[in-house]
Amino acid sequence: MVADTDTDRPPVAGAVARPERGGAPPPALRLSGVSKTFGGVQALRSVDFEVRQGEVHCLAGENGCGKSTLIKIVTGVYTPDAGA
Repeated sequence: MVADTDTDRPPVAGAVARPERGGAPPPALRLSGVSKTFGGVQALRSVDFEVRQGEVHCLAGENGCGKSTLIKIVTGVYTPDAGA
């Protein structure tokens, strides 16, 4: 692995940034079509979400809109019904 030459910080273990077409780094996290249902309640429906290295995002919304469900899917607490 190669250190970040702009800041001389060591790379994150296991992370390899390979530019996509156009020179942008690949997403560090990509969700595509993620859905989750609990009983008859649709918590998430076809969520697409992408975060690239160096970006900061905020999940905001009303109570019950699926913020915690999305994070629990990302962290492996829940398995999505659909999507990846």
